[in-house]
Amino acid sequence: MAVGAWLLLGTWINKERFATPLVPILFIVSGVFTLLSGACALVLIAVDPNSINTTTELVATLRWLTGKLGFTAAGAALIVAARYQWMVGGALKRIAPGGFVLGIAMFLIWIDLGTTIHGIIGTIFFLWLIAVGTMLATGRTERLFVEKFDL
Repeated sequence: MAVGAWLLLGTWINKERFATPLVPILFIVSGVFTLLSGACALVLIAVDPNSINTTTELVATLRWLTGKLGFTAAGAALIVAARYQWMVGGALKRIAPGGFVLGIAMFLIWIDLGTTIHGIIGTIFFLWLIAVGTMLATGRTERLFVEKFDL
């Protein structure tokens, strides 16, 4: 995700300020936190369950925190992106409300209910990334910006 966000940051719609660099920056932050969470998970897998100590507990807490921060940063990116998607119109305008609601749902990770439905929200987020990523990769997003702003 962080690599895709880095590429998005370099698109002309961001360079020419038709979109905000905040969305890819939030996705980069999300990717970094998710990477840290995954690294902590790998450390925890390697630990012998009989040798759990304060260091192991610290790694588990760090994994919990970085995972939630990564998910929250991605949710914030979706909320910000929804505004620009709505503004552009076309297919982006149709998916903007769903992205906005999904972004808000991603903030639920901080409460027990959100943790319970994390798999569902995460799957929907993954599908959203595929859909919007495909639109970006095919140039559809740029065409919508060109049509909207008569560039």
